[in-house]
Amino acid sequence: MPWKWPSRPGGAVSSAPKPTSGRLEQNLRDYDVNGEQSIALAQGAIACFVLALHAFARFMSALPLVDSWVTITLALLIASSCLRWQLAASRMLPERALDALNVIDIGIFLALIWGYQYAYSLPAGAVLKAPSFVLVLVLIGLRALRFHPRPIALTGLASALGWAVLVLAAIGQDGTGAVTHDYREYFNSSKIFFWAEGVKIAGFLALTLFLTMATRGARRLLARAAHTTDYAEALESSRRHFDEGTRAKEKAEAALSELDRRKVELFEQNMRFNAALGNMPMGLCMFDQEQRLLVCNDRYIEMYGLDKELATPGTPFRKIIEARIANGLWVGEKGGTTSTSASLPRARCSATPRCRS
Repeated sequence: MPWKWPSRPGGAVSSAPKPTSGRLEQNLRDYDVNGEQSIALAQGAIACFVLALHAFARFMSALPLVDSWVTITLALLIASSCLRWQLAASRMLPERALDALNVIDIGIFLALIWGYQYAYSLPAGAVLKAPSFVLVLVLIGLRALRFHPRPIALTGLASALGWAVLVLAAIGQDGTGAVTHDYREYFNSSKIFFWAEGVKIAGFLALTLFLTMATRGARRLLARAAHTTDYAEALESSRRHFDEGTRAKEKAEAALSELDRRKVELFEQNMRFNAALGNMPMGLCMFDQEQRLLVCNDRYIEMYGLDKELATPGTPFRKIIEARIANGLWVGEKGGTTSTSASLPRARCSATPRCRS
């Protein structure tokens, strides 16, 4: 299976085995922003350090403090660091722009090393022995602050290729006579030894490989840790919801139990009320404010010969009186007709054997 670059916050392919969580994306973006700003600060500090070291060396060599080539290249490196800081501060982190800056930074630094031959009147092969080679390794290592393998790999490959070009350019300028196969002559002169330069290029590639693998593995480890954290939080959230559901179920069961108890009590009260109502020796009926029947016992129905349907709650008072009149069990006032509404007191009175119309 071909290797793929891990995702950058701008849209490259992810090498993580699982989808990256939102928390991980945010954490990596914050870390990348801080890493780019750290790279910019460290790189600018290195440029200032090299400039100061260069001025001190020229002072000790009784040369003018400022060399135009060295000053321009270091100024370009500082400007590149400032641009990197601005891109990081915007939190956009454009991938292509940052890739270009990584290559440009290496190109500027190799141009600085190449310029030492003009600043100090040296053969081209002598610049390959300059201690600035170590700072190229530092520039590669700085990319690990981004905590992403892509800038490390790109910077390391650019360094290896750039150093190879620098070696070929030195041979082209000094001639093939500047090449030696004697290790002792290489140390005691400014001649070029292919094996020594090959070791430097191998050092670039080895450092690049190790840092790339380390950051790639660490990034994947963070992804798994973030997924584990997400699963743990989801499990804890489910447990809380389950506990809340259990408590809600217990409350509902308690409410249903109380409702059943009240229902039993109400049923018993209704049974006692119905028993009392059915055993009364007198007829009883009750109406509401709208003159509709609320309750009526069997004794009342028997006394006035009413249909069972009239004992249904909600039956209008007028309908019951009309049924009594039809049965000859209601007598109005002598000499005239009496309205049904006005007969309500008499109807209530006649509900007993002692008070008949």
